[in-house]
Amino acid sequence: MKLRTVKIGPRIIKTGLSVAISIFLAVTFLPHASGGLAGIAAVLSTMPSIRKSYETLISRTTSFAIGGIISIIMIYIFISTPIPPYIYVGIACILTIAVLTALNLNDMIGLACVTVVVIMLSEDQNYVAVAINRVLETFIGVLVSFIVNWIVYPPKYDSSFYQVLEYLTSETLILIRASLRKNTDYFLMKRDIRWSRGQLLRLSSLYELISNELVLTKKNRYKLSKKLVVYRHLMNTIQTTVDLSEVLHKNDYLYNNFPDELRIMIRERIEILLTAHEQIMMKLSGKIAPENVNFMRITPDYRKNYVNKFFDEVWFKLDNLEDGDDSFDCNGIIHIMSAIYKYEEALHKLNRIIRIYKQEVKGYDVSYDHVFDNH
Repeated sequence: MKLRTVKIGPRIIKTGLSVAISIFLAVTFLPHASGGLAGIAAVLSTMPSIRKSYETLISRTTSFAIGGIISIIMIYIFISTPIPPYIYVGIACILTIAVLTALNLNDMIGLACVTVVVIMLSEDQNYVAVAINRVLETFIGVLVSFIVNWIVYPPKYDSSFYQVLEYLTSETLILIRASLRKNTDYFLMKRDIRWSRGQLLRLSSLYELISNELVLTKKNRYKLSKKLVVYRHLMNTIQTTVDLSEVLHKNDYLYNNFPDELRIMIRERIEILLTAHEQIMMKLSGKIAPENVNFMRITPDYRKNYVNKFFDEVWFKLDNLEDGDDSFDCNGIIHIMSAIYKYEEALHKLNRIIRIYKQEVKGYDVSYDHVFDNH
């Protein structure tokens, strides 16, 4: 079995710190508390974002209270009966699960049921006090986890988002340039595209974490919304870039057999778009003035000639079809043209959005300006 290299990151440190503080507080301030529930609650409540930690604090507090109330009710109903404890403990768990499911608190079921079992199997006869102590013990764990997550190494995913985006963009542009010049191996290209798809999923996850940041003031919420608009367009653009690389890869036999004039025209057009993409990223990092990068547009005559060349190739393929042949090659030609146009449109939108974003000096959020300037 191959061992992986483990990096002790902020989240691991925060989890350990939360567990230690939770157990200490539970043992210090709650009578007869072992701190076990507090430690378990702290482990399960250390979330990747502040907002998620806050939502967990609210939902788990609610679920603990529900579990405690159900435990007390079931104890007083069955304590004087000959029914074995494991029967009514199981019934209490069923009721707890049913109530939490009805309240859409499914994620809280596990810890709530643990709390129910601990309360109902306690040997202390003061069941109300036991229930309150156990609920408070778990609440301490969740609360401490939230506070530690907020204060100690608060999660900041902007830099990670930009690093992944910048590296993915650079690698994808290299792949497209190599593909246009027939300098790629088919299977290596397939592997690289699969890697690109994985990085897109990672970008999407980071975007979700950024969008879930806990923002308390209206002003900061507005700043966050502006940042998310830019990030969405960045993600859409790199998505179309990866799509273009995949289309060129899947239809490389078509592209390689295009007439020289069409192939050169495609290569020149895509090269202009790739260069524009690089310069837009430089604009984002402040290395190029916001009003620059305006060379992507083409004249109507050029566009008309460009489109006609594609359709001439389509008609040529259709005219040379034999009986029993399919027209998938024609589809591939249209896919190449479509992917190029989608990439072009995405770049124009991104260029406009970043120009507006950078030119809004008064509303510009200097709190995350360093994310771009450091790259």
